[in-house]
Amino acid sequence: MAAGDPGQDIKGLALCEGGVFGWSSSHGDFPEYFLGDPFAKTPEEWGISKWQGTPEENSRVITAAAKLFGACITGFAQIQNEDFKKYFFIRGRDFEGPVIDDPSDARLGKSRPGNMLVSSGGGFSLVPAQYSFGTSASPIRELVFEDVDKPYSTDSKKVIPNSFKSVIVMAVPQDPYLTRLGPSAVPGDGRITGFAATGQSYGFLSIVQRRFQKFMKTLGYSCLGGGTGGLAPVTSWGVWSGLGEMNRMNPMLIPEWGTMIRSTIIFVSDIPIVPTKPIDAGMFRFCHTCRKCAEACP
Repeated sequence: MAAGDPGQDIKGLALCEGGVFGWSSSHGDFPEYFLGDPFAKTPEEWGISKWQGTPEENSRVITAAAKLFGACITGFAQIQNEDFKKYFFIRGRDFEGPVIDDPSDARLGKSRPGNMLVSSGGGFSLVPAQYSFGTSASPIRELVFEDVDKPYSTDSKKVIPNSFKSVIVMAVPQDPYLTRLGPSAVPGDGRITGFAATGQSYGFLSIVQRRFQKFMKTLGYSCLGGGTGGLAPVTSWGVWSGLGEMNRMNPMLIPEWGTMIRSTIIFVSDIPIVPTKPIDAGMFRFCHTCRKCAEACP
């Protein structure tokens, strides 16, 4: 960076730092909530009746709102039976506040309640989670389904009612130009400019989620979320909801955007919706013979 290579100078660093605002799993400066936005009001608090549309109307209203809030595409799926619950994490990430913003906080470096799932050596393992500066102080909780009327959370678990069947899936776009600028051949600093696009998109995910949860609460419905890694693997529900297909490089491939999306947002709700059908655009079949990603990134 000191050499001032294009995109690897202080301007590139500043672009990256500004872009990552809202990326909870990286900086933690924008809390994300499982039960919905705590600052939104219900219809009862507004003194009006909740929205009650048909599943078709609900799907159209949600799609239009999501587009305004920043999503480039929206799909719908349902938890049809017990097998579909296997597409949810046993223990998801937690990004609920308050955020630790005091460098002298006595909790820094100490263990948080629960364990965090991390990748290591080609597999996954549970490791003790720690409090760190700029991240949320919430515990790492288990995700479970129960026969209850309303969702709730404790210090050890997040509970989804078995009656909640609707899954809403969204994706946000990633800047293709900045993405092409990284990684580079500059040792250590090669990802700065390209990382700005990644960070910005992850931040958009958090912001779109908060906007949508506030929207749903105002309509009168629950909207369970939690950010990237909070509820479920994003690709599986993206495929089920018809947003895109699986592919050789693993993230979901969308006909309109390719892989220029940064993950997806998953919500579980009690609002009736119409599922969108999975697609077959031939992309996964093309992956069987293309091999470009395998050769470019062995």
